Amino acid sequence: MNSAYLLFLLLHFSALSFALSIQDDFASDKKIVRMQIKHRHKRGSIYVKSRKLTIDTDYLASVEVGTPGQSLNFLIDSGSPEMWMTSSLCDSSCSTSDAYFDPSKSSTFLSNNTEWIMTYAGGQSVSGIFGKDVVNIGGIHVIDQTIGLLVNSDIDLTFDGIMGVGRSVDSDYGTLTPFDNMIAQQLISEPLYTARFVKVPDDDNGGEFIFGAIDYSKVLGDITYSPITENNHWQINCSGLYLGQESLTPGDNYTSFCALDTGSPGLLLYSHLADAIHSRIPGAGYYDTDETRDGSAVIYTVPCDTDNSLGPLVYEIESRKFSIPISDIVGDPIEGDEDNCLSSIGGNSDPGTAWILGSLFMERYLIIYNQGTEPPTVGIAYRTDVDYN
Repeated sequence: MNSAYLLFLLLHFSALSFALSIQDDFASDKKIVRMQIKHRHKRGSIYVKSRKLTIDTDYLASVEVGTPGQSLNFLIDSGSPEMWMTSSLCDSSCSTSDAYFDPSKSSTFLSNNTEWIMTYAGGQSVSGIFGKDVVNIGGIHVIDQTIGLLVNSDIDLTFDGIMGVGRSVDSDYGTLTPFDNMIAQQLISEPLYTARFVKVPDDDNGGEFIFGAIDYSKVLGDITYSPITENNHWQINCSGLYLGQESLTPGDNYTSFCALDTGSPGLLLYSHLADAIHSRIPGAGYYDTDETRDGSAVIYTVPCDTDNSLGPLVYEIESRKFSIPISDIVGDPIEGDEDNCLSSIGGNSDPGTAWILGSLFMERYLIIYNQGTEPPTVGIAYRTDVDYN
């Protein structure tokens, strides 16, 4: 499995619900699936070495599975190529949600009894069996979709499953994502999708996923496209990292893999870069280290009143700069300490893994995942609905 899940486990949050609808308003002949996000702020809990941390925000979609449709809330994850969900086969460890998929109540479910297991950070895992069924995404019926039914889980889930929209070639089991099945079944006009997240807690306008087209009314200026790396994931090359005007990466020819991951809420960097950033924030500190598949992850704290006096965190991609205000990395307060908050920047000890740009980055930019080019590309655009002043 790829490392894009690292922050998803370390910083998994809330629940949001989505209203989904088919929209053909970009052009009369276009087939588009538009997924409107509703923001429902809810604190979730995770445990690092038996210490409870709280933080917020994931982006979940209500999707119907089976015939008749059973509605579940999914994390839409560009870092994963598989789709799995809680099920009636699951033991009590599977989910804190009351929602689950019951295959016996679907007339179109077909089981192949193939077992699957996925291991996340810290060695925690989910496992179950595969089957196939109809998946209703905004009124579009994707048939013969491979779905994983959860049977056992080491993770206390705050959602009902993951709908992977990563690269199908990365699947350990040879499965196709719902996105690739939409393309194969000619359900959408263009082989691409976009992600737009809005940082507006307790507001119905939480953003959207669009499959099949780009909403250019949300694009400010040019779109910067970058080809994916040879590792096939939705990851591209970043050529620099800055804090304000200070470069944190050496040389003019520096590159690092950067994964644009809708399933991760925060940012992940190599530990020496995360250390450098937090050492420059007055009052920031080290919180803990958690073992992962790819080394270890360092968790930091920052003062809850951290301002933007140091300047923004800036990523350079294809010679263009994309910034995040430092105040945006302030997470929820540490339990019992209202002055210090979790940082949304984590450090990874393994320099061979990708930087992760999660939903914190996507709250400021429109991200385009384009399967129609060779090689596939990721596009990043400034948005008309974000104030960059």
